Amino acid sequence: MNLKSIFNNISVRSFLPNKARNYRIIFSYTYNKPIGTTLFNYNAALKDLSTIHETYNSECDCATKYSTFVYSPHGHVHTGNLDIIEHEKLKLLMKKGAKFRETPWYSKGKIISVIISALEHFRHKLSNKCKLPEASFNHWYDILCCKIKYKIHQIYDEHMFSNEVLNDPDVAMYVNHLHSRFVIVPVDKAANNFAIICKQFYFDTIKAELGITDEGTFGNSVYDPVQCTIDDICKQHSKFLKSLNIRLTENNCHIPYLYWTSKQHKNPYKFRFIAGASKSTTKQISVELSLGLKCIKEQFKRYCNVIYRRTGISYFWSIDNSLEVVDKLSKTKTANSLETYDFSTLYTTLPLKTISEGLKRLIIKMYNHSAAHTLLISGSHKKAFWYTGVSYTGYKQYTVDKLIDALDFVLFNTYVQFSGNIFKQKTGIPMGGNASPFIADLYLAWCEYCFIASNSKNDNTIVKLLSNNCRYIDDILVLNYIGFGQLAKSIYPPELTLEKSTPSTVRD
Repeated sequence: MNLKSIFNNISVRSFLPNKARNYRIIFSYTYNKPIGTTLFNYNAALKDLSTIHETYNSECDCATKYSTFVYSPHGHVHTGNLDIIEHEKLKLLMKKGAKFRETPWYSKGKIISVIISALEHFRHKLSNKCKLPEASFNHWYDILCCKIKYKIHQIYDEHMFSNEVLNDPDVAMYVNHLHSRFVIVPVDKAANNFAIICKQFYFDTIKAELGITDEGTFGNSVYDPVQCTIDDICKQHSKFLKSLNIRLTENNCHIPYLYWTSKQHKNPYKFRFIAGASKSTTKQISVELSLGLKCIKEQFKRYCNVIYRRTGISYFWSIDNSLEVVDKLSKTKTANSLETYDFSTLYTTLPLKTISEGLKRLIIKMYNHSAAHTLLISGSHKKAFWYTGVSYTGYKQYTVDKLIDALDFVLFNTYVQFSGNIFKQKTGIPMGGNASPFIADLYLAWCEYCFIASNSKNDNTIVKLLSNNCRYIDDILVLNYIGFGQLAKSIYPPELTLEKSTPSTVRD
């Protein structure tokens, strides 16, 4: 259609009232959902678990019917090989990836009505913006309607097609069959890929993670089974959230399911457990906390950059993207070795009290070093910044105590459900929450800061070598320091396991 060219045509714009001609018109579009939203069924499988789980305990046919796709370390189907899909049309569609969007078919009349409806809405907004009657835009509106309709009639037959496969009744029936036998999840670090997993194995893996055995539900060092109901938790959380001026909405009165995605880059395959949901009792406060912690991180980075300019020692290793790695490498005169590490147990091993105490010290330090001492945070606007004396509609004032209260609430109030049972996470960072990546990142950044600060006077050589380090949440790149894994035991808590993911490389 190229609506932009039609709107910006000189002959069209000339019919706009003078007040409206200087406005830049921006076009936005609503897209169909990607195919992954239909094909991923882990949430639906967990929701239906209480009525179908026993069937899968007794009818697993991985070894007989799907032996080609059985992953031997697990003894069940756990594969990313789409040859397991027996319906050719669906297989070809899935090969395009979970983020692929099918092209829907719309009649000519439907296309015209949708665009004209949007145009009418825009005319109303424009008249309000310019404080002019809508009638003053009528001539411009009529010209636009004519040109749009002409364009649609001109291109419709040539360009209008559909590639909708999922609406095919035969495909839909096969998808239902697939969902009845397998759980389909995204592949960790490759979210456009599908992992097809035996339902029995999927459920049994979660049971093992939560401490559920054939003898009973006992929990473990990470998850503690609780006897309270979802309503009890909602009432408890609602009471606290009111103190932070957050009203727990009815849509968020939900406890997330614990699910897992497939880590197929590991050998053998591993599992990333996630306690996340688009709607839950901690969703609203987690969003606001994540915005506040983002400001804390930016303040911390500025603070450490000042130290770096004065001393040449980097106290802040955290990066936001790969370009920062490239920039650091380009400034390094000699690269003799390069190693990469990752934390294999970052989210489920750290004591909550340890995380809370470390981040409290960091948050207090950053508030004390800010000129504002208060953050303005808006969950609806998805923005946060330091308070400068001017209040804005829709923004809440977060003092240091209020932000720490929000942090502790998120850390100590993570619940998950599975097969009618509710568990409270009593160890580790809640995986899947909006604030979780910032909690993990900032806690590690604080550990690194404390180590450098305590050693900068004693051994200046080591801390300067470590200034080349880059860390993206739980992945660390170490330049010109062989054997960082051993030193890391002095930097991070003993509960964390740091694994080397590449061998050392030495250049002549």
